[in-house]
Amino acid sequence: MPNASPKEIESFESFLSLLIKWNDRAKLVSAPSLSKLFPLHLIDSLFIADFAAKYFQHQVHDLGSGGGFPGMVYAIRFPDHPITLYERQKDKRSFLTVVSAQLNLKNVLVKDEPKEKADGLWMARAVMPREELLTYYSKKMLRGAVAILMTGEEPAALPKDFDALADENYALPIEGSRWVQAIRRL
Repeated sequence: MPNASPKEIESFESFLSLLIKWNDRAKLVSAPSLSKLFPLHLIDSLFIADFAAKYFQHQVHDLGSGGGFPGMVYAIRFPDHPITLYERQKDKRSFLTVVSAQLNLKNVLVKDEPKEKADGLWMARAVMPREELLTYYSKKMLRGAVAILMTGEEPAALPKDFDALADENYALPIEGSRWVQAIRRL
């Protein structure tokens, strides 16, 4: 596990406990992956958060936050970075709001979806297929904004309106190898 302070560990434990309590009501993660919260969702999100933080500008956007992966993990890990968690489903937005309040995360704002183009750092984990996500980002990201893409495979070629900044391969305890890539909107 990437290094975490005792305060972070306590916050992650509280976050995961709330997720387990809310999961039946809000369908935050699939039933089979509920037993893999730590080795799959949390560890993956920690790697993503640490990689993404290298490209922090002044605001972070997590698209399709759902159960809070990776957005809530990022918010706990980097409490000085303002982050907006976007989630269309009301039950999931309620969950994210409760977690933010109970963990006293002053850097979190929860909204239904981005209404206009924005700059900053963008993330999305398991929201939509890569090509659809890149099309969405083309419509929502201002020039110069950075997005973090997660994939199980080595990064593929990008559309002409994006430029690759860096990529990194990492291993999860039970799910094998993953790739994460930083791209810039041209």
